[in-house]
Amino acid sequence: MEKGIDPLLTEFYFHTHRKKDQSWVEIHGESAYDKFERKKLEISSQNPTIPREDEADSQSTIEIPLDLDIWIESVGKNKGRIFSLGTVSKTLVSLSNKSSSVSSEFQEVDALRRQVHALNASLQRQEQEKLEMRQQLH
Repeated sequence: MEKGIDPLLTEFYFHTHRKKDQSWVEIHGESAYDKFERKKLEISSQNPTIPREDEADSQSTIEIPLDLDIWIESVGKNKGRIFSLGTVSKTLVSLSNKSSSVSSEFQEVDALRRQVHALNASLQRQEQEKLEMRQQLH
């Protein structure tokens, strides 16, 4: 882990639950990580493709959950703390809650993008109609 850079959830978990020889500190930690990986694989197999940027105006939007949300769903939490993440979990939960507002902002941006696309298409049709009318007059 680099200093000054927030680690990924998996990097943090490995750093705090594995020994220097990469073996697990305890079987419970390995079990929790395996549950997380299975859930992540399950979610990715349900959503095999992520829309490309040029497909952003399509009606179907796939929302990929954050690793933290997958961790909470697969491993769980107890008394407001996320299992196996200790005191860092409170910070991560607050960040996760902020991501839901960011997610709604992305949905708004996507809606605006679709609206702009529809307006551009309408404008192009109007321009085409004007061009055809001019050609008919001449």
